[in-house]
Amino acid sequence: MKIGVLGANGNFALKRIKAIASGPDKIMAVCDQGFDRFEKSFPNLASVKKFTDYEELLKEDLEAVVVSVPDWLKKQIIPLAIKAGKHVLVEKPLSLTVQETKDYFSLARKNKVCLYAGYNLRYFPEVQALLHLIRQGHLGPIHFVRMFYGHGGIHSFLQNENWRISSESWGGAFIDMGTHLLNLAHEFMDHFESGFLDKQYIFSPNMEDHCTAILKNSQLTIELTASWTSWKSNFHLEVYGKEGVAEVEGLVKYAKYGQPGGFLRWGKKNPPHPFALKESLWSISQQTRADAEIPSTFSVDVEFLDEDWQTFSRAVQEKNFNTEAEEKMNLFVAEVMEKYYL
Repeated sequence: MKIGVLGANGNFALKRIKAIASGPDKIMAVCDQGFDRFEKSFPNLASVKKFTDYEELLKEDLEAVVVSVPDWLKKQIIPLAIKAGKHVLVEKPLSLTVQETKDYFSLARKNKVCLYAGYNLRYFPEVQALLHLIRQGHLGPIHFVRMFYGHGGIHSFLQNENWRISSESWGGAFIDMGTHLLNLAHEFMDHFESGFLDKQYIFSPNMEDHCTAILKNSQLTIELTASWTSWKSNFHLEVYGKEGVAEVEGLVKYAKYGQPGGFLRWGKKNPPHPFALKESLWSISQQTRADAEIPSTFSVDVEFLDEDWQTFSRAVQEKNFNTEAEEKMNLFVAEVMEKYYL
């Protein structure tokens, strides 16, 4: 496919470009207000067309675009990109309202294009392995899930006037990291019946930098915490089933910060005997030590954006314009945000 990237000079767009460039799809055009970081990072892409006006880029002969821009620009760009007949990957979250999410997917179906929100956390191998255990029924019916995702980014955000703490941003830590957790929550829960969300403003007066949510239905309780105040990058996912338990501690990408990587521990309940725990470690230097029944997919990209992109690219190639599962997931995220966050 011929690809255009909007917001190409930004941190995450540079990672996305690297992931796309590792495969067969070709980046043909980029858009931003400057290109110094893009040009330094990708001298081999010096010949691509450069635009400062996204409407001009959307006139180009491109099959798909990546929308990697500050949140408040998404509302302007997404409908125009769809109407221009481009398949669209939007960095999460797609929207914070149910009606807007429905409108986007309806418009995508009308124009026969794929619409996809980039949630790369779900493709990390330790997370994939845990989800595989659950889908295979190793843990039995799930009754409780706890998730934590944090980093200490608030201080650098405040010092560097990052767009995430701008008054125009959609929100703070829960928009940034909490929506990743909502994406994973939908793997366990397709609907919620009650819940609440608590925001804390520890260092920033305008954006929540620590946030906890509870979602419940008759079978399951999920606890989510997203934080910019963590003393180091940290991820934790615990799943409690009637027949077993599993937890992920850390992520493979944290190995670049000197942490071990991503641990998966799990065990089946076998009373009166203790748990026979199994443990696997994913690190940058090795693929996996997982058991045979757990998938051992691995990526050269420690953010697993190439896995994320391949899912989107396959949907385009297969002309899967309906993307029903993606719509349901994005509606779940929007329903939580609309009801408890806004």
